[in-house]
Amino acid sequence: MNVTYLIIGAGPGGLQLGYFLHKHNYNYLIIEKNATAGSFFSTFPHGNTLISINKKHTGSDNGEFNLRHDWNSLLNDEGLLFTNYSDRLYPSKDDLYRYLNDFAKSLNIQYDTEVLKISKSETDYSVLTNKGVFTCQKCIIATGLTPNKTSEYHYGNLPKDFFNDKTRFINKKVLIIGSGNSAYEIANLLVEHASNIIISAKQFKIASETHYAGHLRSVYLPFLDTFTLKSLNGIHARNIFTEKSYIKKGDKYFFPNLYEGFVSEYDYVFFCTGYQPHCQNLFDFPVSMDISTNNKYPLLNYQYESINNSNLFFIGTCMHGKDYQKSAGGFIHGFRYLIRYLYYNLSSSIVKHEFYDINSLIDLSFERIKISSSLYQMYGIMGDCIFYCLEKNKFIYIEDVTLEWLQHYFVNKLSTDFLFLTLSYGIKPHDFNDLIANFTKYEEKFLHARIELFQKENNKMKIMDRFNFDEQIILDFSHSKYREKLERIIMGQYSHHVSSTIFP
Repeated sequence: MNVTYLIIGAGPGGLQLGYFLHKHNYNYLIIEKNATAGSFFSTFPHGNTLISINKKHTGSDNGEFNLRHDWNSLLNDEGLLFTNYSDRLYPSKDDLYRYLNDFAKSLNIQYDTEVLKISKSETDYSVLTNKGVFTCQKCIIATGLTPNKTSEYHYGNLPKDFFNDKTRFINKKVLIIGSGNSAYEIANLLVEHASNIIISAKQFKIASETHYAGHLRSVYLPFLDTFTLKSLNGIHARNIFTEKSYIKKGDKYFFPNLYEGFVSEYDYVFFCTGYQPHCQNLFDFPVSMDISTNNKYPLLNYQYESINNSNLFFIGTCMHGKDYQKSAGGFIHGFRYLIRYLYYNLSSSIVKHEFYDINSLIDLSFERIKISSSLYQMYGIMGDCIFYCLEKNKFIYIEDVTLEWLQHYFVNKLSTDFLFLTLSYGIKPHDFNDLIANFTKYEEKFLHARIELFQKENNKMKIMDRFNFDEQIILDFSHSKYREKLERIIMGQYSHHVSSTIFP
């Protein structure tokens, strides 16, 4: 079977791109190895509760604004929103699984189709599966991540009913190796039953300070109390426990040669040590990996295309290498916008507005700061571009592009300066107590609007100036002072064009 676009994986990433291709009548197919869409969420998280926010009540009926606080919905024009599936702020994985399968009903998906090998020629890709061979001009990988360890007790290898009967953990000693949310999820699941729980990790980073949703979330902080308030549990931030350092004696796990004072014998050892691309062993050709993420993500260009394989794209969680620990590209509420951006690139339909009137340009900029969900969720990575086009005698406003795209666009196609409008956090992580105590003292710590001026220099677009806007305690940027500052910045940059921008 031959299609133009073959999407491998019917998780949220594959479904999101499938929606755009289906809506605009592209020749595409999604293949999925399991019998349902979103199969990851039929098992994970083991504690059943998601940590993706589902804030249903925002005080607004503006759908774009509400997506700022709905982390689970996929982008669509049919009003199929996750907020109609759950009222809980931290919803059940079962609700997300149900939502994704409802979303998938209208898409072209072939289930129970497992990919065995992906090959390529000069013109297309050949995908060998248990149901035959598929060929495509553009191959899109949406298979997510898989455990990077082989231990049966790795979080990703545990069966979905593993923690149903917690009585078997009563008075047991438990060691959890890992520093992420999975480790603390297990610790909180077992804290009422186990006699001792030790978390051993390389680092301890809390999302409330770093602003990164992948760091430790506050919903798992109850376990932290049991350590700091002396309840027979511990957290150790040195990597003294590894998968290779234990000896199993009967039903016990024994760690020899530990420092005095450390528990050396455990009844259970769980590994929450991360993931790697699920598809890594499927290619019969090299795919460059990003060494800056310890080869966790593929190395991609500004279109999320493999840097060394044209027309091979990675979507969903695998897009996160370009904003790893910087923004939200590893999660539904972030990559849904990156996938739309990819679709715009594939279909040459990047959203552009043209204005003769500079006040209309300012109005749009102000509206985007107030309600745009893409800028809000992909903070610091995705933004809007403003420039003046001499050829058209118009102001141009481009929505939802990355700075890397703009670098490519302006260096190769245009030769003019531009303004880049984003929402951004401060340069450095904040101390939480300091943030609360000094919120009204502006120091660029919390989310705020930012405009940067770029000019061409030595065949690169270089930042020449930066304008930061005041923070706002509940992130309401509708006050007139924000529009007034926008007007000062944009008029200051383009006032010499205003007299020539009259209606024809």
